[in-house]
Amino acid sequence: MRIALVAPDIPDYSIEFAQTIAEAADVLLCIPDKYQSLRYPRPKDRLEIKWLPWPRQRELLGSILFMTRLALQIRRWRPDLIHVLMDRYIWANLLFPFFRTTPILTTVHDVRSHPGDVASGRIPRFFTNGMVTRSDAILIHGDGLRQDATKLWSIRPERCFVFPHVLLWRYRDVADQKKFTRPNDDFFRVLFFGRICEYKGLQYLLKATPLLQKSVSRLKIIVAGSGNDLANCHNLISNLSCIELHDRFISIQETARLFSQADMVVLPYTEASQSGVLMIAMTFGLAVVASDVGELGDTVKLTEMGLVVPPCDEIALAAAISEIACNRRLRRRLSNNATAAAEGTYSRTSLSNRAMSIYDALLQNTMTHMDS
Repeated sequence: MRIALVAPDIPDYSIEFAQTIAEAADVLLCIPDKYQSLRYPRPKDRLEIKWLPWPRQRELLGSILFMTRLALQIRRWRPDLIHVLMDRYIWANLLFPFFRTTPILTTVHDVRSHPGDVASGRIPRFFTNGMVTRSDAILIHGDGLRQDATKLWSIRPERCFVFPHVLLWRYRDVADQKKFTRPNDDFFRVLFFGRICEYKGLQYLLKATPLLQKSVSRLKIIVAGSGNDLANCHNLISNLSCIELHDRFISIQETARLFSQADMVVLPYTEASQSGVLMIAMTFGLAVVASDVGELGDTVKLTEMGLVVPPCDEIALAAAISEIACNRRLRRRLSNNATAAAEGTYSRTSLSNRAMSIYDALLQNTMTHMDS
Protein backbone atom coordinates (compact mmCIF):
# COMPACT_ATOMS: atom_id res chain seq x y z
CA MET A 1 0.00 0.00 0.00
CA ARG A 2 1.18 3.54 -0.77
CA ILE A 3 0.18 6.30 1.66
CA ALA A 4 0.83 10.01 1.12
CA LEU A 5 0.87 11.99 4.35
CA VAL A 6 0.31 15.76 4.34
CA ALA A 7 1.68 17.33 7.53
CA PRO A 8 1.54 21.15 7.62
CA ASP A 9 2.47 21.22 11.33
CA ILE A 10 2.92 19.17 14.54
CA PRO A 11 6.27 17.73 13.37
CA ASP A 12 6.89 15.40 16.35
CA TYR A 13 3.53 13.72 15.92
CA SER A 14 3.68 13.68 12.12
CA ILE A 15 7.15 12.14 11.81
CA GLU A 16 6.44 9.54 14.49
CA PHE A 17 3.16 8.65 12.77
CA ALA A 18 4.96 8.33 9.43
CA GLN A 19 7.63 6.08 10.95
CA THR A 20 4.91 3.98 12.52
CA ILE A 21 2.93 3.23 9.37
CA ALA A 22 6.15 2.77 7.37
CA GLU A 23 6.42 -0.49 9.30
CA ALA A 24 3.76 -1.86 6.94
CA ALA A 25 3.39 0.50 3.94
CA ASP A 26 5.29 2.74 1.53
CA VAL A 27 4.96 6.28 2.85
CA LEU A 28 5.52 9.75 1.41
CA LEU A 29 5.58 12.42 4.12
CA CYS A 30 5.20 16.04 2.94
CA ILE A 31 6.24 18.43 5.70
CA PRO A 32 7.58 22.02 6.04
CA ASP A 33 11.34 22.35 5.61
CA LYS A 34 11.55 24.66 8.63
CA TYR A 35 11.41 21.53 10.80
CA GLN A 36 14.36 19.89 9.06
CA SER A 37 16.72 21.82 11.36
CA LEU A 38 15.33 19.91 14.35
CA ARG A 39 17.46 16.92 13.30
CA TYR A 40 14.97 14.12 13.28
CA PRO A 41 16.39 10.60 12.96
CA ARG A 42 16.94 9.14 9.51
CA PRO A 43 13.75 7.70 8.00
CA LYS A 44 13.23 3.99 7.38
CA ASP A 45 13.57 2.37 3.95
CA ARG A 46 9.83 2.59 3.23
CA LEU A 47 9.55 6.23 4.30
CA GLU A 48 10.34 9.10 1.95
CA ILE A 49 10.30 12.60 3.45
CA LYS A 50 9.79 15.69 1.30
CA TRP A 51 10.94 18.80 3.17
CA LEU A 52 9.03 21.60 1.42
CA PRO A 53 9.09 25.44 1.57
CA TRP A 54 5.62 25.67 3.11
CA PRO A 55 4.15 29.19 3.07
CA ARG A 56 2.30 30.68 6.02
CA GLN A 57 -1.45 30.22 6.09
CA ARG A 58 -2.05 33.95 5.66
CA GLU A 59 -0.13 34.02 2.34
CA LEU A 60 -3.06 33.72 -0.04
CA LEU A 61 -1.42 33.51 -3.47
CA GLY A 62 1.65 31.65 -2.22
CA SER A 63 -0.51 29.05 -0.47
CA ILE A 64 -2.68 28.46 -3.54
CA LEU A 65 0.35 27.99 -5.79
CA PHE A 66 2.09 25.78 -3.24
CA MET A 67 -0.90 23.49 -2.73
CA THR A 68 -1.31 23.15 -6.50
CA ARG A 69 2.33 22.07 -6.86
CA LEU A 70 2.02 19.77 -3.83
CA ALA A 71 -1.08 18.09 -5.24
CA LEU A 72 0.64 17.46 -8.57
CA GLN A 73 3.72 16.08 -6.81
CA ILE A 74 1.60 13.70 -4.73
CA ARG A 75 -0.36 12.62 -7.81
CA ARG A 76 2.89 11.71 -9.61
CA TRP A 77 3.79 9.49 -6.63
CA ARG A 78 0.51 7.57 -7.23
CA PRO A 79 -0.72 6.96 -3.67
CA ASP A 80 -3.53 4.58 -2.85
CA LEU A 81 -4.69 6.98 -0.17
CA ILE A 82 -3.95 10.50 1.10
CA HIS A 83 -3.91 11.19 4.82
CA VAL A 84 -3.93 14.82 6.01
CA LEU A 85 -2.49 14.77 9.53
CA MET A 86 -4.26 17.87 10.85
CA ASP A 87 -7.63 19.42 10.15
CA ARG A 88 -6.81 23.07 10.87
CA TYR A 89 -4.71 23.83 7.84
CA ILE A 90 -7.21 25.76 5.74
CA TRP A 91 -5.46 25.30 2.36
CA ALA A 92 -5.69 21.51 2.54
CA ASN A 93 -9.21 21.99 1.20
CA LEU A 94 -7.57 22.64 -2.19
CA LEU A 95 -6.47 19.00 -2.43
CA PHE A 96 -9.95 17.64 -3.09
CA PRO A 97 -10.35 18.75 -6.74
CA PHE A 98 -7.10 16.96 -7.62
CA PHE A 99 -8.04 13.60 -6.10
CA ARG A 100 -11.59 12.73 -7.04
CA THR A 101 -10.91 8.97 -7.12
CA THR A 102 -8.21 8.77 -4.41
CA PRO A 103 -9.68 8.67 -0.89
CA ILE A 104 -8.63 11.40 1.53
CA LEU A 105 -8.53 10.78 5.27
CA THR A 106 -8.14 13.67 7.74
CA THR A 107 -6.97 13.43 11.35
CA VAL A 108 -9.00 15.63 13.70
CA HIS A 109 -6.93 16.14 16.85
CA ASP A 110 -9.47 18.33 18.66
CA VAL A 111 -13.19 18.11 17.95
CA ARG A 112 -13.71 21.39 19.80
CA SER A 113 -11.30 24.24 20.55
CA HIS A 114 -9.60 24.21 23.93
CA PRO A 115 -10.45 27.05 26.36
CA GLY A 116 -7.72 29.67 26.32
CA ASP A 117 -5.91 28.14 23.31
CA VAL A 118 -5.46 31.39 21.39
CA ALA A 119 -3.40 29.91 18.55
CA SER A 120 -5.98 27.29 17.59
CA GLY A 121 -8.80 29.78 18.03
CA ARG A 122 -7.42 31.93 15.20
CA ILE A 123 -8.40 29.32 12.60
CA PRO A 124 -12.02 29.83 11.51
CA ARG A 125 -14.04 26.72 12.25
CA PHE A 126 -15.55 26.98 8.79
CA PHE A 127 -12.37 25.60 7.22
CA THR A 128 -12.15 22.70 9.67
CA ASN A 129 -15.76 21.88 8.95
CA GLY A 130 -14.93 21.85 5.25
CA MET A 131 -12.05 19.42 5.71
CA VAL A 132 -14.19 17.11 7.82
CA THR A 133 -17.25 17.06 5.61
CA ARG A 134 -15.34 16.74 2.33
CA SER A 135 -12.96 14.00 3.50
CA ASP A 136 -13.88 10.41 2.73
CA ALA A 137 -13.30 9.70 6.43
CA ILE A 138 -11.80 11.24 9.54
CA LEU A 139 -9.55 9.81 12.22
CA ILE A 140 -10.20 10.59 15.90
CA HIS A 141 -8.07 9.82 18.98
CA GLY A 142 -10.73 8.08 21.10
CA ASP A 143 -14.22 6.62 21.36
CA GLY A 144 -15.60 9.55 23.33
CA LEU A 145 -14.27 12.02 20.77
CA ARG A 146 -15.77 9.87 18.02
CA GLN A 147 -19.21 10.25 19.56
CA ASP A 148 -18.75 14.02 19.77
CA ALA A 149 -17.55 14.21 16.17
CA THR A 150 -20.41 12.18 14.70
CA LYS A 151 -22.91 14.41 16.50
CA LEU A 152 -21.19 17.72 15.74
CA TRP A 153 -20.69 17.07 12.03
CA SER A 154 -23.53 14.57 11.45
CA ILE A 155 -21.02 12.01 10.18
CA ARG A 156 -21.97 8.40 9.58
CA PRO A 157 -20.12 6.18 12.09
CA GLU A 158 -18.39 4.23 9.30
CA ARG A 159 -16.70 7.48 8.18
CA CYS A 160 -15.13 8.08 11.61
CA PHE A 161 -12.23 5.85 12.67
CA VAL A 162 -10.56 5.71 16.09
CA PHE A 163 -6.77 5.63 16.32
CA PRO A 164 -4.75 6.52 19.44
CA HIS A 165 -2.19 9.28 19.66
CA VAL A 166 1.19 7.76 18.75
CA LEU A 167 3.96 7.62 21.31
CA LEU A 168 6.63 10.30 20.93
CA TRP A 169 9.81 8.22 21.20
CA ARG A 170 12.17 10.95 20.10
CA TYR A 171 12.82 12.33 23.58
CA ARG A 172 13.45 8.91 25.10
CA ASP A 173 15.93 8.20 22.30
CA VAL A 174 17.78 11.45 23.08
CA ALA A 175 17.78 10.65 26.81
CA ASP A 176 19.32 7.24 26.10
CA GLN A 177 21.94 8.75 23.79
CA LYS A 178 22.89 11.41 26.37
CA LYS A 179 22.67 8.90 29.23
CA PHE A 180 20.37 11.17 31.25
CA THR A 181 19.40 9.69 34.60
CA ARG A 182 17.47 10.71 37.68
CA PRO A 183 19.60 12.75 40.13
CA ASN A 184 20.83 10.84 43.15
CA ASP A 185 19.19 13.05 45.76
CA ASP A 186 16.16 12.97 48.04
CA PHE A 187 13.90 15.27 46.04
CA PHE A 188 10.63 13.99 44.65
CA ARG A 189 10.10 15.67 41.28
CA VAL A 190 6.63 16.21 39.83
CA LEU A 191 6.74 17.41 36.22
CA PHE A 192 4.13 19.69 34.62
CA PHE A 193 5.18 20.11 31.00
CA GLY A 194 4.05 21.82 27.79
CA ARG A 195 2.25 24.90 26.51
CA ILE A 196 0.61 26.65 29.44
CA CYS A 197 -2.93 27.49 28.36
CA GLU A 198 -6.00 27.85 30.56
CA TYR A 199 -7.24 24.32 29.88
CA LYS A 200 -3.96 22.77 31.11
CA GLY A 201 -5.12 23.46 34.69
CA LEU A 202 -1.84 24.70 36.14
CA GLN A 203 -3.70 26.76 38.73
CA TYR A 204 -5.14 23.59 40.28
CA LEU A 205 -1.69 22.04 40.62
CA LEU A 206 -0.45 25.22 42.29
CA LYS A 207 -3.45 25.23 44.65
CA ALA A 208 -2.75 21.58 45.47
CA THR A 209 0.92 22.23 46.25
CA PRO A 210 0.50 23.54 49.84
CA LEU A 211 -1.47 20.36 50.63
CA LEU A 212 1.27 18.26 49.05
CA GLN A 213 4.00 19.93 51.06
CA LYS A 214 2.37 18.60 54.23
CA SER A 215 2.71 14.98 53.14
CA VAL A 216 5.66 14.91 50.70
CA SER A 217 9.03 15.97 52.05
CA ARG A 218 11.64 17.51 49.76
CA LEU A 219 9.08 18.13 47.05
CA LYS A 220 9.90 19.82 43.73
CA ILE A 221 7.22 20.86 41.26
CA ILE A 222 8.85 21.38 37.86
CA VAL A 223 6.80 23.69 35.62
CA ALA A 224 8.34 23.68 32.15
CA GLY A 225 6.93 25.62 29.22
CA SER A 226 5.44 28.95 28.33
CA GLY A 227 1.98 30.19 27.47
CA ASN A 228 -0.63 32.87 27.94
CA ASP A 229 -1.99 31.40 31.20
CA LEU A 230 1.32 31.58 33.03
CA ALA A 231 0.85 35.26 33.92
CA ASN A 232 -2.46 34.41 35.59
CA CYS A 233 -0.61 31.98 37.86
CA HIS A 234 2.26 34.32 38.78
CA ASN A 235 1.02 35.12 42.29
CA LEU A 236 0.48 31.47 43.13
CA ILE A 237 3.94 30.56 41.84
CA SER A 238 5.73 33.34 43.69
CA ASN A 239 4.35 32.12 47.01
CA LEU A 240 5.61 28.55 46.59
CA SER A 241 9.28 27.87 47.27
CA CYS A 242 9.17 24.31 45.86
CA ILE A 243 8.31 25.47 42.34
CA GLU A 244 11.07 25.24 39.74
CA LEU A 245 9.90 27.32 36.77
CA HIS A 246 11.28 27.05 33.21
CA ASP A 247 9.32 29.81 31.47
CA ARG A 248 10.55 29.38 27.89
CA PHE A 249 10.50 27.12 24.87
CA ILE A 250 11.95 23.81 26.00
CA SER A 251 14.51 22.30 23.63
CA ILE A 252 14.56 18.64 22.63
CA GLN A 253 17.55 17.87 24.82
CA GLU A 254 16.14 19.71 27.82
CA THR A 255 12.80 17.92 27.39
CA ALA A 256 14.63 14.60 27.44
CA ARG A 257 16.51 15.64 30.58
CA LEU A 258 13.40 16.83 32.43
CA PHE A 259 11.49 13.61 31.76
CA SER A 260 14.54 11.55 32.73
CA GLN A 261 14.77 13.36 36.07
CA ALA A 262 11.05 13.28 36.89
CA ASP A 263 9.51 10.85 39.36
CA MET A 264 6.05 11.36 37.88
CA VAL A 265 4.09 13.56 35.48
CA VAL A 266 0.91 15.47 36.29
CA LEU A 267 -1.78 16.52 33.80
CA PRO A 268 -4.42 18.49 35.73
CA TYR A 269 -6.28 19.51 32.56
CA THR A 270 -9.75 21.02 32.77
CA GLU A 271 -10.52 19.96 29.18
CA ALA A 272 -8.64 17.89 26.63
CA SER A 273 -8.77 15.59 23.64
CA GLN A 274 -5.53 13.67 24.04
CA SER A 275 -2.04 14.67 25.14
CA GLY A 276 1.39 14.34 23.61
CA VAL A 277 2.82 14.90 27.10
CA LEU A 278 1.12 11.71 28.26
CA MET A 279 2.64 9.86 25.31
CA ILE A 280 6.14 11.11 26.17
CA ALA A 281 5.62 10.05 29.79
CA MET A 282 4.69 6.54 28.64
CA THR A 283 7.99 6.14 26.75
CA PHE A 284 9.87 7.03 29.94
CA GLY A 285 7.83 4.59 32.03
CA LEU A 286 6.58 7.37 34.29
CA ALA A 287 3.57 7.20 36.58
CA VAL A 288 1.02 9.96 35.98
CA VAL A 289 -1.90 11.71 37.61
CA ALA A 290 -4.39 12.96 35.03
CA SER A 291 -7.78 14.62 35.04
CA ASP A 292 -10.70 12.57 33.76
CA VAL A 293 -11.25 14.68 30.62
CA GLY A 294 -11.24 13.81 26.93
CA GLU A 295 -9.29 10.62 26.31
CA LEU A 296 -6.76 11.27 29.10
CA GLY A 297 -8.65 9.44 31.80
CA ASP A 298 -9.52 6.50 29.56
CA THR A 299 -5.91 6.10 28.39
CA VAL A 300 -4.56 6.16 31.96
CA LYS A 301 -7.21 3.69 33.11
CA LEU A 302 -6.64 1.37 30.16
CA THR A 303 -2.86 1.28 30.62
CA GLU A 304 -3.04 1.43 34.44
CA MET A 305 -0.06 3.79 34.35
CA GLY A 306 -1.44 6.28 36.86
CA LEU A 307 -4.34 7.66 38.86
CA VAL A 308 -7.30 9.60 37.49
CA VAL A 309 -8.96 12.50 39.33
CA PRO A 310 -11.92 14.79 38.64
CA PRO A 311 -10.98 18.04 36.84
CA CYS A 312 -10.76 21.31 38.79
CA ASP A 313 -10.36 19.49 42.13
CA GLU A 314 -7.11 20.44 43.84
CA ILE A 315 -7.88 18.31 46.91
CA ALA A 316 -8.27 15.11 44.87
CA LEU A 317 -5.24 16.09 42.79
CA ALA A 318 -3.08 16.55 45.88
CA ALA A 319 -4.28 13.24 47.35
CA ALA A 320 -3.45 11.31 44.16
CA ILE A 321 0.02 12.83 43.78
CA SER A 322 0.71 12.19 47.46
CA GLU A 323 -0.40 8.56 47.16
CA ILE A 324 2.08 7.92 44.35
CA ALA A 325 4.86 9.93 46.01
CA CYS A 326 4.54 8.13 49.34
CA ASN A 327 4.04 4.61 48.01
CA ARG A 328 7.14 3.38 46.22
CA ARG A 329 5.59 0.00 45.45
CA LEU A 330 2.60 1.65 43.77
CA ARG A 331 4.87 3.97 41.82
CA ARG A 332 6.94 1.02 40.57
CA ARG A 333 3.81 -0.87 39.50
CA LEU A 334 2.43 2.13 37.59
CA SER A 335 5.82 2.65 35.95
CA ASN A 336 6.00 -0.98 34.85
CA ASN A 337 2.48 -0.71 33.41
CA ALA A 338 3.49 2.36 31.39
CA THR A 339 6.49 0.51 29.96
CA ALA A 340 4.34 -2.53 29.15
CA ALA A 341 1.84 -0.37 27.28
CA ALA A 342 4.62 1.35 25.31
CA GLU A 343 6.06 -1.99 24.28
CA GLY A 344 2.69 -3.61 23.61
CA THR A 345 -0.57 -1.86 22.71
CA TYR A 346 1.16 1.40 21.76
CA SER A 347 4.22 -0.04 20.04
CA ARG A 348 4.94 0.95 16.45
CA THR A 349 4.22 -2.58 15.22
CA SER A 350 0.87 -2.74 16.98
CA LEU A 351 -0.19 0.73 15.82
CA SER A 352 0.98 0.16 12.24
CA ASN A 353 -1.20 -2.96 12.05
CA ARG A 354 -4.13 -0.97 13.39
CA ALA A 355 -3.54 1.81 10.86
CA MET A 356 -3.43 -0.68 7.99
CA SER A 357 -6.80 -2.09 9.02
CA ILE A 358 -8.25 1.43 8.94
CA TYR A 359 -6.75 2.17 5.52
CA ASP A 360 -8.00 -1.16 4.16
CA ALA A 361 -11.51 -0.44 5.44
CA LEU A 362 -11.47 3.05 3.92
CA LEU A 363 -10.29 1.78 0.54
CA GLN A 364 -12.93 -0.93 0.59
CA ASN A 365 -15.63 1.59 1.49
CA THR A 366 -14.49 3.88 -1.33
CA MET A 367 -14.52 1.06 -3.89
CA THR A 368 -17.98 -0.03 -2.77
CA HIS A 369 -19.26 3.54 -3.03
CA MET A 370 -17.79 3.97 -6.53
CA ASP A 371 -19.34 0.70 -7.72
CA SER A 372 -22.80 1.54 -6.38
